[in-house]
Amino acid sequence: MKLFVLEGWIKTNLKEGGLDFSQDNKETYTLWDHIFTNEINIALKQAHDDYSEMKFKNIIVLFNHLLNIKESYMIAKGGEKNDFVVARYVEAVLTIMNPIVPHFAQHVWSTIMLPTLKASTNSPKEFNDNLLTNGWPESGEVIPLLTTQLKYLESNKREIRLALDKAMSGGKKKGKGGKKGAAPAEPEAPKEKCLIAIGSTYPEF
Repeated sequence: MKLFVLEGWIKTNLKEGGLDFSQDNKETYTLWDHIFTNEINIALKQAHDDYSEMKFKNIIVLFNHLLNIKESYMIAKGGEKNDFVVARYVEAVLTIMNPIVPHFAQHVWSTIMLPTLKASTNSPKEFNDNLLTNGWPESGEVIPLLTTQLKYLESNKREIRLALDKAMSGGKKKGKGGKKGAAPAEPEAPKEKCLIAIGSTYPEF
């Protein structure tokens, strides 16, 4: 099911008609573009090491992480995805999974990814019809700060989601009822949205 959903996602989000790689300007990348790219670089390095050490179970864990971070990226970008980052993601995830699910990886590569690449211009490298002979993508630099920022954002996202879920249920808490004979408390109105405040300056300590 995960592979089926991934194929559908690639069909929907990979830009049709090819890309002009000369327009891939890193200076225009948003924070989430950099975070997503950094996670792709980490995955490529980790998968290479895991395959070298025959730690195949780790590849499945890595695959699930790539699926999750993809969804976080899409939500954070609000539909304004970077087509070059998405193309890099697709190449990376298909290459990483090719030794485990070669029929799926080659099928998606041949029918979706390769036509897009062949229609592209100013590509930094040539791509083969056979994914197996296409080579391992360059992982690029891994930036620890971006990893830390991702952990912080994911942690806060979880806390906000839990708080909002609680507020939407009316703030009800499990426990004993009120004092005997007391009038029942007025139920709290459920919340439907939240406001996130971000400090731009901080006091000196």
